[in-house]
Amino acid sequence: MILTCKELGKRYRETAHFDKAIDYHRKGLMYAMQLQDTVEIIQALNNLGTNFRRLGIMDEASSYHYQALMLCERSSNKTTFIAKKNRVMSLSGIGNVYLTLDNLDAADSIFRVTLAGEQELHSDLGQAMNYANLGSVFETRGMIDSALVYYQLSMEHNRKAHSDLGISLCHNHFGRLFALEGKWNDALREYRNAYDLMEKTGDDWHWLEACLSLVRVNISKGNIRVAKVYLDKAQRTADAIHAWEHLSEVYRLRYLCYEKAGDCRQALDSYIRSRAYADSVKNVDNVNHIQNLRVNYERERSLREMTLLRGTYEMQQRTKNIYLLVSLFALLLVGAAAGLLWYVSRMKSRHNRAMKQMEKVRSNFLRM
Repeated sequence: MILTCKELGKRYRETAHFDKAIDYHRKGLMYAMQLQDTVEIIQALNNLGTNFRRLGIMDEASSYHYQALMLCERSSNKTTFIAKKNRVMSLSGIGNVYLTLDNLDAADSIFRVTLAGEQELHSDLGQAMNYANLGSVFETRGMIDSALVYYQLSMEHNRKAHSDLGISLCHNHFGRLFALEGKWNDALREYRNAYDLMEKTGDDWHWLEACLSLVRVNISKGNIRVAKVYLDKAQRTADAIHAWEHLSEVYRLRYLCYEKAGDCRQALDSYIRSRAYADSVKNVDNVNHIQNLRVNYERERSLREMTLLRGTYEMQQRTKNIYLLVSLFALLLVGAAAGLLWYVSRMKSRHNRAMKQMEKVRSNFLRM
C-alpha cells in the first residue's frame, strides 16, 4: 500500500492532478507511520512538500520538507545510498522554496550542498536539477554568463540521464537567456523545442513554463494575436490545476497584452489579479513561516550536536576510567606475580639451605 500510494501520487502529480496526488501521498505517509518505516515516511513528506510547492502553497511545502530533513538528521543510519538521497531531496525542496521566495543567498548555499551530495551519489539527473537551480539563481542576479554555464552543465547531465523533462527545461532556460539579450528568433526556437518536448510528456505543470515563455517572446516581438492563443491555453491549464504561481504570470502577461492594445480597464484588472496571485505565493506569512522553521531546525540541530558532544565526553570519561581501572588491576597482578615469585624464590633458598644442613649433619654422622 505504501509503494502503491507513492507511485499513484507521483503519477497524479505529473498529470497535474495535485489534489489526488496529495491524497495518495498522505495515505502513504499514514501507512508508513503505522509501520514506523523511516525511509518511506521521509519520502512521503518530501512528495507532499513538492505537491504543495507546485501549487504555490509555500508554508505547507516548507513544513513537509523540513520535517523530512529533521527525520534524516535524527536517523541513526546516514551512510546508505537511500539515506543520503533522502537528505539531498529534502534540502533540494527547501532550496526551491527559498528560490521561489527570492531568498537567493539561502537558495544558493543549499543548492551547492545538494549538488555535492548528488555528485557523491553519481546521479546525473540529480546533478542536472541542481545545476539548473544554481543557473536560476545566477539568472535572477543578472549574471547571465554564469547562468549559461550552469544551464549547459544541466543539459549535459540531462542528456546522460535521458530525461526529456530536463532537456525541455534546459531549452526553456536557454530561451530566457536569448530573450534577455533581445535575440527573439533564437529564443523562439528554444521555447518551441521545449514546448514540443513537454507536450509529449503530459506534465502540465512544466508544460506551462514552455507555453508562457512562448507568450512572452511573442509579446516582445509584437505578435499579440499569437501570444493570446498560447495565453488562453496556459490560463485554461493553470486554472484546471490551481497553479497560483503560473496564474500570477498569466494575468501579468494579459496585462501587457491589454496595455499594448490600449485597453486600460482590462489591463488594470489583469494587473490586480496578477498581484493577488503573486502575493498569495510570496507573502510575509510564508517568509516568516519558513524562517521560523529554519530557526527551529538550527536549534534542534544545535541541541543534537550538544547532546552528541556530551555523550562523546561522557564516553571518553568512562573509557578513561576503564583504562585506569584496568591499569590498576594490571599493576596489582604484576605486584602479586612479583610477590609470588619472590616468595617462591625465598622458599626455594630456604629449602636449599635446609637440604645443605641436613647433608652436612648426615656427613658428620657417617664419619662418627
